Amino acid sequence: MLRTIAVLEVQRMRVHKQLEELELARQRYLNDPELLLQKLRNNEEIIAPNYMTIEKLPEITTNLDLLPPVDIKIKEESDPDTKPATVRGRVIDESKPETFNQLWSCEEQRRLEELLIEYPAEAIESRRYVKIAKALGNRTPQQVCSRVQKYFQKLHDAGLPIPGRRPKNRRGGQSKAKHFFRPTTFFPAFNVPVHMPEDDFLMGDLQTSSSPLPTDARKVLTETPLEDAIANGIEVQNDDDRERIIKILTMIKDEKLKTPEGYNPDPLAAMCETCRVRAISRLRFRCNTCYIYLNQCSDCIVTQLLAHNFEHLSHDVVTESDL
Repeated sequence: MLRTIAVLEVQRMRVHKQLEELELARQRYLNDPELLLQKLRNNEEIIAPNYMTIEKLPEITTNLDLLPPVDIKIKEESDPDTKPATVRGRVIDESKPETFNQLWSCEEQRRLEELLIEYPAEAIESRRYVKIAKALGNRTPQQVCSRVQKYFQKLHDAGLPIPGRRPKNRRGGQSKAKHFFRPTTFFPAFNVPVHMPEDDFLMGDLQTSSSPLPTDARKVLTETPLEDAIANGIEVQNDDDRERIIKILTMIKDEKLKTPEGYNPDPLAAMCETCRVRAISRLRFRCNTCYIYLNQCSDCIVTQLLAHNFEHLSHDVVTESDL
């Protein structure tokens, strides 16, 4: 290899020298064209015949030549028309059960809870899962084992007792209150519909559990719809006052329905000027007639409207969002 590199280096130098000689011959023949024509007539050489044979590179053995030959198999392309059957994104074959990768229904979950009571925990849990799978009929022991583990984890996350396990003693203030849970089939007994018709709204939905309303007024609000309570329990002078009352109560209702708790005031806001107990409403009512803000909570405003003691009833009362 080193000898070949040295020979190629010498040949490179000779090629550069021949290029210089060729350039000199070109300049000479351009200055004396008769000399070029004379050599062509006499069949003489125009330039010196300096031929060169390029040195060949030697063959070098590498480690790849010492390795055994590898048999490369080309994967046959599958027919694009024949796609494998899938269940919720996973390929299913003949070895998979009929309920492979299928969600558990509420009926199956209820039956599983009954079987967990019927077949108590054993020293070898796999035997217990086999019995439960046979009782279910459509699930394998592996599916039952996976479902039971997930079910116990859901119970632990929800703070509920796990069957067959002693509850841990927790210190006060360390438990986390979890008020919101995603819909799940693990607790079929808690799947209660929460839809409420819009036209069946009652005045009691505007009040919280700590409402300062009197007992009689609260009873009327709970059992009487919105417009009937205004027409029967409250003396309204004209239709304009009725529309203003309905408008304000509707805004308070929409505010309370925005949060699951029913009412979520700002804890850093100022206290209500009337009750001095709760923070003022997030709506921030304003009287454009008096050019002042109504620093009151929603419950106090509702109480004054029902008792006909709202001094801004005939005024232009709006919220900050309407400004």
